[in-house]
Amino acid sequence: MTLNDGYDIEAAYDDLVRSFGERFSESELRRIREAFEYANEAHKEATRKSGEPYIFHPIAVAKIVANEIKMGVTCIIAAFLHDVVEDTPTPLSEIERLFGKKVAKVVNGVTKFPKDTIDMNAEKSVQVANFRKMLKAMSEDVRVIFVKLADRLHNMRTLGEMHPRKQMKIAAETLNIFAPIAHRLGLFTIKSELEDLGLRYAYPAEYKEIEHKIAELKTDSEFLFHEFIPPLQEQIEREGYKVNIIHRIKTIYSIWKKMQNKKIPFEEIFDLLAIRIVFEPNNLKEPLTLQAKHYNHLTEKRQCFDILSLVTDIYKPHPSRVRDWISVPKETGYEALHDTVMGPHGKWVEVQIRTKRMDDIAEHGFPAHWKYKLTLEQTNAFDRWLGSLRELMKDPDNDLIKQIQDILYVSEIEVYTPKGKMLKLPKGSTVIDFAYEIHSDLGNRCVGAKINHKTVPVNQVLEKGDQIEILTIEKMQVNEKWLSFIATAKARASIRQALNTSLQQHERLGKEKLEKKLNELDPKQYRDSEKRKEIIRKLTDYYNVPNVNMLYAHIGDEDIDLNEVEQTGKDMLGKKLGELNIQPSKDTLKKLLNCRDYAIFNLKAPDQLYFLIGLGDIDLANLQQILRQTRRESKFVKDLLPIIGINTKTADQSPDKKIDKTKTFVLKEGGESYSLAPCCQPIPGDETLGYIQRRNDKDHIVIHKRSCAAANRLLTEQGDSSVAVEWKPFKKRSFLARLKLNGIDRVGIVNDVTNIISKQNNINMRSVTFDTHDGIYEGDLFLYVHNKGDLDMLIDLLRQIDGIEGVERDEKLN
Repeated sequence: MTLNDGYDIEAAYDDLVRSFGERFSESELRRIREAFEYANEAHKEATRKSGEPYIFHPIAVAKIVANEIKMGVTCIIAAFLHDVVEDTPTPLSEIERLFGKKVAKVVNGVTKFPKDTIDMNAEKSVQVANFRKMLKAMSEDVRVIFVKLADRLHNMRTLGEMHPRKQMKIAAETLNIFAPIAHRLGLFTIKSELEDLGLRYAYPAEYKEIEHKIAELKTDSEFLFHEFIPPLQEQIEREGYKVNIIHRIKTIYSIWKKMQNKKIPFEEIFDLLAIRIVFEPNNLKEPLTLQAKHYNHLTEKRQCFDILSLVTDIYKPHPSRVRDWISVPKETGYEALHDTVMGPHGKWVEVQIRTKRMDDIAEHGFPAHWKYKLTLEQTNAFDRWLGSLRELMKDPDNDLIKQIQDILYVSEIEVYTPKGKMLKLPKGSTVIDFAYEIHSDLGNRCVGAKINHKTVPVNQVLEKGDQIEILTIEKMQVNEKWLSFIATAKARASIRQALNTSLQQHERLGKEKLEKKLNELDPKQYRDSEKRKEIIRKLTDYYNVPNVNMLYAHIGDEDIDLNEVEQTGKDMLGKKLGELNIQPSKDTLKKLLNCRDYAIFNLKAPDQLYFLIGLGDIDLANLQQILRQTRRESKFVKDLLPIIGINTKTADQSPDKKIDKTKTFVLKEGGESYSLAPCCQPIPGDETLGYIQRRNDKDHIVIHKRSCAAANRLLTEQGDSSVAVEWKPFKKRSFLARLKLNGIDRVGIVNDVTNIISKQNNINMRSVTFDTHDGIYEGDLFLYVHNKGDLDMLIDLLRQIDGIEGVERDEKLN
């Protein structure tokens, strides 16, 4: 076990144990050793993509859990064992027998479902099913997510060994799920690294560009900080504080995110530079200098404001950038004072002021809270968040990824009951959310509220400090529309539960009504159970409902009147007869009921005929020929043959071969098995990915830009259907692209722009519009281009025109 093909496993383990220092007892270290040896034996035949023995991964995960998240023995043991059940024949019961229930529970929480055990009728994808399992386990024992985050962090650090398609999928999951969870848990250091690594693989071009610009900035920033920090350090220490001042540049991901959100270039981000002032607060137990004695009774908060005052004595503050996260800490438990001040050489610098305790919590999140003993309010904040997860897990029909992101990113507001009790709700919560937060019965009967003594509707959004009195009536029915504006998982789960109870009653009644209608219809064709299913499917299409259960429900609560289908058919027949100048009559109906084309239905009454016409089962396109009895077989009968079991497909209609997802799909001019997504309008040369759909028994690839939000979500939910793609040169086909310009208006600016475009042989103009007001203009250009390279060259040329301040590509083409 000491040396394996040049890999020293024992040395890696010893390095881990040394990193523990004196944290663990001899008995705890023995348990950790047992877990290591068990994992090493279980994975002894496995290697990673890099070729190293697999056990190096569990060792690395254990090290992250112990040293970067600061967790204890149970988590470290679970980190060693986290892949044993999933990747080896070891049963979970064996882990429980050897290492106890707590470890087994954590291991089970991070273990993915076997693919063949997932009900794909109930889940969108394997990915979503596994997210649901992990989050459910996390809501019961938060240690699950600490091990999972450590596992994901090490996988991201070694992602370069993976296939590009896997890189895209894993990076999307990381940015959409795991980095936000790390943020919500206050694990700032891990969250930042996950974001930067996710960006590196999800958007490699943008990552490299920002990385290069930061490298250029670092020399200047070092000089700036050397000027900025010394006067501060001297002034603060003179006042008797023990202080450590750290400087940094904003992370690559946070820079990229701000560029995306504000649609600004790198150069326009003014808070790139930041310093962090971390100090030990003065207190009565420590000897103080004479100058500092009068501060010994001040709270941490007051000492932070005192240091802020010292900072602004030296550097002038930005008038609107003070942030007090001490009076009201963030949902993550983060506490600090922030301000932005003008430093040397006209550079804005963000200043963060924290005590040592605040800094520890800011970097290491809730594990650090436990170290400092959580306050009741901090405990409640964490419990509320876990409670939201538990409520989310109760509803199997929700859009899991969207709901998770909602509860991960949301801020909280404080509101009050009529008796003055404070409740914390997510920002954006409504009257209905408040009602359900108090009690589900109150929510079910809510018709509105009085906010600060003013009557408001159920969808009124609450503001911080509002005092709310819920108004109810006894026979109020829960409204499905409420789901479109509520903000809390608890309200969503309660509403769905109430709707499901009502829905089941309506479904039962609606099914009885439909069966009665079909029995009255009773054409020969629909006595067969399969044919009855077919007519029910057509009814779901006719009424545009998602499934048969909803069809039953709408019939049951009388939202759907089945007689409407007959009336539609009757109107369609009357209109068609009018077009043919045929007078409706009993003879006409008799001919239609008895004609050989429709004989297969054995129709006996006009109502049956009208119903099938309205439903689309009887095609009126050939009505004239049918009435003249000139054709032996109508188009309707031909269309009907596949329904009754006669195969009309020819050999050339056979399903195409499936696309190999492990290979890069080449996008060629004239290719028919792919299409460009309308949501992001990619053109040749864009960073893109493919998402495989099944169309007409053939694999079809929809091409999205890598930066597309829809593509990012597909990767998170159904990444196994993604495929790496590569553009071949396009010489004939042109693609529509749009550019937005802005700048200072001057005479001839439009002429200069059009002249530049007209000189480009590979670009044609569709339209050019300019809107000028108060000396400022905005330009909108629609162009036909062959590829991104031609478009980028044009953008560079346009930026050189005097008077143009900004040029950016716009994906919206309408």
